[in-house]
Amino acid sequence: MWHTFLAPADRFASRRGFWLVLLFATTILLRMVQLPWYPIPDPTVHDEFSHLLGADTISSGRLSNPTPPLPEFFESLHILVRPTYATKYMPGQSLLLAFGQVFFGHPFWAVILSGGVFIASVYWMLTGWVRPSIALLGAVCTMITFRAPHYWINSYWGGNGIAIGCAFLLGAYPRLTQSAKGACRAAEQEKNTGLNRSASSSVLRGFLKGRDRNAAWILGLALALILYTRPFEGGVLALMMAAWLCVHLWRNRREGGFTWGKRIAVRAGLVVALALGWLGCYNRAVTGSAWTLPYLVHMGQYQTFPLFWPVPAPPPKLFSHPALANYHDSYERYPYDRIRSWNGPTKVIIPAIRTLLHLWGIVPAFLVLLPALLFIPDPGLRTLLVWASGIAITEVLQVMLIQHYMAPLIVLAILIQWKGLSAMGDLHTSGRPFGGWLATLAVLVSFGFLLKESTPIPQPTATRARYAALRKQIVNEFQRSDGRHVLLVRYGANHDPDCEWVYNGADIANSKIIWARDRGPENHKLREHFPDRRFWLLEPDAEPYRLRRGLGAD
Repeated sequence: MWHTFLAPADRFASRRGFWLVLLFATTILLRMVQLPWYPIPDPTVHDEFSHLLGADTISSGRLSNPTPPLPEFFESLHILVRPTYATKYMPGQSLLLAFGQVFFGHPFWAVILSGGVFIASVYWMLTGWVRPSIALLGAVCTMITFRAPHYWINSYWGGNGIAIGCAFLLGAYPRLTQSAKGACRAAEQEKNTGLNRSASSSVLRGFLKGRDRNAAWILGLALALILYTRPFEGGVLALMMAAWLCVHLWRNRREGGFTWGKRIAVRAGLVVALALGWLGCYNRAVTGSAWTLPYLVHMGQYQTFPLFWPVPAPPPKLFSHPALANYHDSYERYPYDRIRSWNGPTKVIIPAIRTLLHLWGIVPAFLVLLPALLFIPDPGLRTLLVWASGIAITEVLQVMLIQHYMAPLIVLAILIQWKGLSAMGDLHTSGRPFGGWLATLAVLVSFGFLLKESTPIPQPTATRARYAALRKQIVNEFQRSDGRHVLLVRYGANHDPDCEWVYNGADIANSKIIWARDRGPENHKLREHFPDRRFWLLEPDAEPYRLRRGLGAD
């Protein structure tokens, strides 16, 4: 049954360029059709506001902004106000959102486009490892899995950028290794027939034309995307893949493997060098040093826990406002203190496994597939399993795991599922095939659960849902009003740190609404600096919320 289905399915899926474009367009169309149920979202998570600040900065033609006057009023979560006013994150997501803001008038349209590119990149990745019909089937399942309301395509938080980079990286690997095998085989044949070195080099150049040469450029693009989004998690995958490529070249060194490797390295290295050069300019604009990432500066100023839970906590820090101290000392540090307990690692590992099982073809299909994976004698599949194990080890050492942190592992899991499914169909015992029935069962169960279950997303608490609605209401009211305003935010004793109000655009001075922290008697300094604005005191934690004119210095 399985092989009977695959033969005509391969003919149907043979036009790879056509399906690549169609998957890209269908993903975008599907998200736009869902707009009545899932409209353009408003930012609610701290990270989203930070990425949007970066997008606003870049779309304004700058890499950073000067430190605002009286910066202690504008300090907020995941942003820098010193040495410059900027997002703390790598610039990849900000560049993406800025693209949408400049060319389409709103950052969200770039999120939708990136969702289409992600599905297309998954398809391109799979075509390098499995037959066309299975690659198409895997891309369609991935599109269903990451439909709205999944936050990768329904928020400004990120996820698609690093996932695209990892899909390009994994898709380039089999194309490059197949090119190497062909080039080395041809070089050996030419050597045996007595051709000179220049003729042998021409043979090598021939193998680097078309798709194989393009794979080298795509490899460089993948590394640049990883560098600009999540360089640690994606870098682990890149280093492991580089090690495998080096071993492959060493084994074929006598047949011209190093010549092939140098040509690939030049193409990919050129893209990476350009990416590193721009990143150095960005770092210099934000931190004053081309070698210092904004993320590291922010860690030194605010973060009260290390990135990895086995590492001891840094010395305590002093904060300029109780809300910042509450977030960094208590709320943000809580996962680190919890995981340092004797059973703490299980509190990271179990949710990570649950996420992968849900995304990776749904639990029942995974249970059908996993036993077969352990017995399939496929070197490519074993390589992928080793890579996945290496990334999993580094992932569980982190204090916090969110799906876009796990993007390299998720993309690898998608590839392992469909590579394993492809290899499973050839299993047999005593000359009698049985793998096709297992593969068919796994596909049917996967589709059944994908259509029934909604994809997991971080669900907002009731407090955050109230915060999002209230902030949108207040912003709309003030945008419709006359004049320009400063809203001083005073939190209550039971304030939820998840609900941060003090976020501004890149150009604070010229914004219609300026959000600032209430600093009691010091508020008059803002009045002196913004004498032409109306001042308001907002108490969002009150029931109902309170908003009144004045400095609120009582």
